[in-house]
Amino acid sequence: MAKPARIISLDLGSQSIGLADFRVQPHGGIVLQDYLRRQVLAEPSGGAMREPQIAEVLREMLDALQIKNGEVNYAATGQSVFVCCPAHVYSQRLCDCMNRPEISTVIFDLDNTLWDWVDIWSKSFSAMLTSLREQSGLSEDDLLSDIRRIYQTHGTSEYAFLIEELECLRHLHPAGNLREIYEPAILAFGRARKEALHLYPTVRETLEALKESGCLLAAYTESMEFYTNYRIRKTGTDGLLRFLYSPADHDIPLSLRRERFRRYPEETYELKNTEHRTTPQGELKPNPDVLRSIMKDIGARPQHTIYVGDSLMKDIAMAQAAGVIDVYAKYGESRDSSAYELLRRVTHWPARDVQREKDIHAKGTVVPTFTLSKNLSEIRELFTFTRFTT
Repeated sequence: MAKPARIISLDLGSQSIGLADFRVQPHGGIVLQDYLRRQVLAEPSGGAMREPQIAEVLREMLDALQIKNGEVNYAATGQSVFVCCPAHVYSQRLCDCMNRPEISTVIFDLDNTLWDWVDIWSKSFSAMLTSLREQSGLSEDDLLSDIRRIYQTHGTSEYAFLIEELECLRHLHPAGNLREIYEPAILAFGRARKEALHLYPTVRETLEALKESGCLLAAYTESMEFYTNYRIRKTGTDGLLRFLYSPADHDIPLSLRRERFRRYPEETYELKNTEHRTTPQGELKPNPDVLRSIMKDIGARPQHTIYVGDSLMKDIAMAQAAGVIDVYAKYGESRDSSAYELLRRVTHWPARDVQREKDIHAKGTVVPTFTLSKNLSEIRELFTFTRFTT
């Protein structure tokens, strides 16, 4: 058998096809000559539509790499050769040779993608909980049980009127103003939040570089309007993101008026440069229709759009279903198990979603197309970012 001069590697993924062209060197070894990756929009389960689409995409890729018909020797492997490459070799050597996808729109998840939301939440919540426990004399279990009830009722684990609605505190103070009585807990929450709220390393400079390239930057989060707005303002990312999409705020209790709990003028709480738009009520991740509607709203083209998020279940599965290039922010995985377990004890997430998330991580049923292992700046090695045009 003659020694081949060319080796073609074909990667058939659930949502994409990769085609690599290697050239065999005279004295041994191979060099990556060219590389292409294309999205497959048909669902993996839709065989009747999927196979013709794969064939059509593959023909276009073969033509692009000038791979002609002919006899071939082939071998099938159970895993991609790229999975075995060390990350530094992939980023520094292979990517320099690849035909990187051209991206003009980047849509980010926010929590645990641009900042460590679990850490921010757990430190501020724990400070408040400790103060409530010490001042009221109630057990932590009693407080957590009541808190979970309220979070479940309002569909959020961030609820500004939590203390006023805790029945266990109301029993202790039937006619008292709970907000005034337990102001030390509110102040403890605020101090801890301020200390913990900051961007992940490399986030600011990466956002600035992408914006400088002319790329359109947007964000889509499940956190509600007020709390998301606060974090954008306090991290100094107002203006780095052109658009922000989030659910609207929860209702304000009828017994309260906005001016009673806002200490500053209304304009203090508004974003100055980022345009904040709300998503349809009750529509949450991983519904791909929400992401599709966002792209349509901002004029983004799916083939030139990437979605970056830390949740395999919510972000990556959603992006793949919406036909967008997915980028997994693996660096955003919560490494503090105690903080995450505390969140799970009081979370508004349905029990089935918590279990489903555990199963996805355990079984590996959602496989990301691209992964950022260390920080956000790795994204600049994977794509060519270009100016957004409508």
